[in-house]
Amino acid sequence: MSKRYEFGQPIYLPFAIADNTVNPPAPVDGGTLTVTLVKPDLTPVTYTPSHDGVAGSGLYHQIIPATDLNILGPYKWKLVVTGAGAGVDYGAFEVFDPFQSVLAASTPDPFAQAVMVAYCGWDPTVPVVDGTVLLDGNGSRLLTLPSLHVTDVSAVTVTDQWGTVQTLTIGPGFTDVSWSENGCILYKGNQYQGWPEDQQNVAVIYSGGYASIPADLDAALAHLSGRKLNGASSKRLGTAAITYAGQVAAGGLVLVEQMVFDRYRIPRVA
Repeated sequence: MSKRYEFGQPIYLPFAIADNTVNPPAPVDGGTLTVTLVKPDLTPVTYTPSHDGVAGSGLYHQIIPATDLNILGPYKWKLVVTGAGAGVDYGAFEVFDPFQSVLAASTPDPFAQAVMVAYCGWDPTVPVVDGTVLLDGNGSRLLTLPSLHVTDVSAVTVTDQWGTVQTLTIGPGFTDVSWSENGCILYKGNQYQGWPEDQQNVAVIYSGGYASIPADLDAALAHLSGRKLNGASSKRLGTAAITYAGQVAAGGLVLVEQMVFDRYRIPRVA
C-alpha cells in the first residue's frame, strides 16, 4: 500500500544508493540522479536530489514542494541513477484531504435520499432558506409546514374567495399567527374560526432543515445505501449467516433504518 500524505504539505523522499555488484552491497555516491514525479493528471515534474552526509555515503533526498502536490489522488515517482550506482527505483504515494471523507459521508446517495423523502414527507438533508410553500386552508386552527425543523417564518398571507390577499402578523402574543419548530402554524386571528377553507390559499415563507445532516440520519442513509449497492437482504460471513431485519416499509427499509427515519417523519393526516 502506498503512503498517504495530507494535502498542502511538502513531502520528503530519501534515497540510498549502493553498488550491488559487490556482496554485501556497498554505499556509493551516484553519478547523476534524476527524480521524475507524475501527478494524478499525468503531468510530469523533474527534480535533482540533494546529497546528504559525507562523501561516499550514497545518501540523497528530494523535497517535493506543496505547490507541486496541488491535486488530490495518486502520485508516482521514478529515480534514475546513471554512472556510479546506476539503476532505477520506483515509488508511489497518495495526497489526500483529511476532511474529504467527512464531506463525502455527509453527501447522501440519491437513491437512499429519495427513499427517505418518500417515507418522511420532506428532506431533512437540504436546508430551506426563505422557501415559499402553498398550503390548503382546512378550517382548523393548525396547518403543517413540510418540515420538522423550522427555524423561521417570515411571512404568511391568506387569499380569500374574492382574490383579496391578507398579510398576517407573526409572533407570540396578540398576533394573527404563531409557529413552532415542528412545523405547526397556529391561526390566532379569530378564536372561533380557523384557516379559511380553500386550496392553496395560504402562502408561507419559511426557513428550516439542518445546517449539517444529523449523525443518526447520516448513519441510516449510509446503511441503506450500502444495502442497496450490495443488492442483498442477507449475507454470509464465514460459517455465519447475517440476515437483515424484515422489510417494514414500501421503500424496502429495515427496522433500524425505519426507527431513525420515524424521528424525522411528518405525521400523516387521515
